Amino acid sequence: MNKEVFETSISWLNIYFNGENPHFLPKYSLGEISDFRQLVYGDLLKLSFGEVAFYSYIGEKIAVKKNINSMSSRAVGTAIGKNPISIIIPCHRIIRKDLNIGNYDGGFENKKNLLELEGNTIKDFKIVK
Repeated sequence: MNKEVFETSISWLNIYFNGENPHFLPKYSLGEISDFRQLVYGDLLKLSFGEVAFYSYIGEKIAVKKNINSMSSRAVGTAIGKNPISIIIPCHRIIRKDLNIGNYDGGFENKKNLLELEGNTIKDFKIVK
């Protein structure tokens, strides 16, 4: 990683962990990833600070882009689980349709804390570990 990306990432994380929305993204190279994962990550990046969405919502958006009838929420979840920079590409903002906050590779407590940092009231979600 070059110095500029490192410094930009530190700046982004400092702003984020102060409870504010960084209005820029560090320029990362994610290497070789599938077109599907690119679509998933692109949709995650469109979610606003504090906004949550369902796995199925992301699947529906991708289905429209790919001109197909449906996209599996499980496939979306699998792609999200491979996210290499999971705070900056905000996979913690994706929850299940039954309002269970779901899994997070960074750990359940971290997902809960990130959602709360962004102003979400966790009591509104089902907490199933």
